[in-house]
Amino acid sequence: MPLLPEALCCLAGIARMRFGSFVVALSCGSLAMGFAFSFLGQAYLDRPVFGLVLSALIPLLVWPWLRLWLRKPKP
Repeated sequence: MPLLPEALCCLAGIARMRFGSFVVALSCGSLAMGFAFSFLGQAYLDRPVFGLVLSALIPLLVWPWLRLWLRKPKP
């Protein structure tokens, strides 16, 4: 999802996030996503269409659960 990191960078700038915190947060998110998608690409070299569909479906399936978890009131 190439749009998400760019949008987060813009929002971090608008919020005047400290540069050190920004670099750490962006690295954590980008490295994890990069390794996950490179693993999917390697695992499905023989079936690239399935790998592409799977890499598009995973975020769509994870997002609703993550959104519910983030909305839960913290004790």
